[in-house]
Amino acid sequence: PIRKLEEKARRTGLGDLNYPIGKLPRDELVELGQEMNRMCEMLASASDTLQRETQARIRALDQLRHAERLTTAGKLASGLAHEVGTPLNTIEARASMIADGSVSGDKTREYAQSIVSAVERITRIVKALLTFARGMKTSPGDIDLKKLIDTTIDLIGPGASRRGISIRSDIQEPLPTLRCDEVQLSQAITNILMNAVVASPEQGEVHL
Repeated sequence: PIRKLEEKARRTGLGDLNYPIGKLPRDELVELGQEMNRMCEMLASASDTLQRETQARIRALDQLRHAERLTTAGKLASGLAHEVGTPLNTIEARASMIADGSVSGDKTREYAQSIVSAVERITRIVKALLTFARGMKTSPGDIDLKKLIDTTIDLIGPGASRRGISIRSDIQEPLPTLRCDEVQLSQAITNILMNAVVASPEQGEVHL
């Protein structure tokens, strides 16, 4: 009986709360074995409760992070609206001139190319904003840090320009590839740069 109790205690210490103690003689060892079984049941129940609470906290933290991203995205949107408006005006003007026959030959191709460039610019802006704002689970991966920084500057640059502040990247390549969560790192860099822009005097520069 003592050996069975020893094995039960050892298994419990290793985290196996469901190891059966087996039959014991009808004496005080039986009572001790029953108490050990009840203790393990209580520990298993507490472990399940702790796991559920931990998962709930993780979900709440993810929701909080997503809310913070949406708040930041809202602040970025005002600057990006102006940035998108400029290429849209270019597209409208060039397309109208092509449509009414005001241009021809090489000029038509030139205007068409400027429309393509403007559309690509809008696509990059919208894609960057959606990537930043979307909710997603933590997903570590190999991140191109230079590309991430350039995208972040594209997001913040328009709002900074409206304040008369320029953002300059003095990063020397090549940068190492990072193993991390892209959205969370992007949010961190975005918040740092936005704080720097807000803290800068007019006509100032933010160096990264």
